[in-house]
Amino acid sequence: MRDVHCHILPGVDDGARTMQESLLMLSEAMRAGITSIVCTPRCCDPWFDFSRMWQAYLQLKRHASAIPGAPELSMGFEVDYHKLKKLGMDAAVQLGNDQGEFLLELPQGTLPLDWEFMVHNLQRKGFKVIIANPERCREVQKDIDVARRFVSAGCELQISADCIYGGFLDPSRRAAKKLVQAGLVRHLASDARHPSDYELFTEAMDYFRRFADSGAMENKSIEEVERECAEAEARADQKRKGHGSGFDRGKASSRVDGFARQAVAGGKRPLDPEAETYRSAMAAIEGIGGNAEGVGSRGAIAPSVVRSSGSRRAISENPVANPGKLPLPVEGGTARAPYLEPAERSSDAALDAMFDDAPLRGKHARRD
Repeated sequence: MRDVHCHILPGVDDGARTMQESLLMLSEAMRAGITSIVCTPRCCDPWFDFSRMWQAYLQLKRHASAIPGAPELSMGFEVDYHKLKKLGMDAAVQLGNDQGEFLLELPQGTLPLDWEFMVHNLQRKGFKVIIANPERCREVQKDIDVARRFVSAGCELQISADCIYGGFLDPSRRAAKKLVQAGLVRHLASDARHPSDYELFTEAMDYFRRFADSGAMENKSIEEVERECAEAEARADQKRKGHGSGFDRGKASSRVDGFARQAVAGGKRPLDPEAETYRSAMAAIEGIGGNAEGVGSRGAIAPSVVRSSGSRRAISENPVANPGKLPLPVEGGTARAPYLEPAERSSDAALDAMFDDAPLRGKHARRD
């Protein structure tokens, strides 16, 4: 059994604080029957520190290798939509896992108009995009057809075990149940931050097993989901005919999503100012009184180096981690892209001192 989303690395985000806690999580994962773990520290502000996260992974992997029967570890990231926009798509090649999967966290509030552009750009780089925690997205909670659009765009959906925490009226729990019943879920992950979270993962597996036994948890094909999307769109059209112009903004959003597919199918760069799809999308936004230039700038590819403003230190000035260049301290000391700067490798003793019993402080401290 594979866990594609957890925060087991010590001292790098709001997950495990020390190496001892990480090893306890590893033990609980074994007890839960997990044989493979993708370590997914958070690629978002204020935690993202690429070099430190990789060194934490290498150190945990060294400790795990001495434990008989320990789950196999691999490295990945839980990438925040807004952070990826800042880093730029060139950075994406270093943020997927070794299975060619990219764990993307979309905003939990209103979905951005260009989410499908981002998904298509990741797919063009060879990634299978996994949407993390769609059950927490308020638009999915209100309308399950939003999740069908994710699957229709070629994404896989991953729900987290903590969705069963709330009562029967909890929005995340209700959304997760609907997603499973609709056959849209590919992964149930722990999203673990503490050793006890793997006990909750076991409970979640038991909770959803009733759907698996009935066959409802098997993923539908993209063709089936697209047919359901078309049927839902037809129902929405009928509803809009009875409500007049109040749905214009929803129509424009749907058209912009369609323009993204048209652009990719035609081999054009999404939101290229020279492309007809760009002009059509901007016309759709202008037609509902929106700000076309604002939408265009959000949809364009962001620069690959981002500097923080205000009281925060610029990322590129951090000697340990420079996400703009993304040094990659992989085993063997070789980087996966020619433009990356070599990372400084610390000794095992130094790494032990860094992660053993060293709780987070300051802005990295976890809030209990």
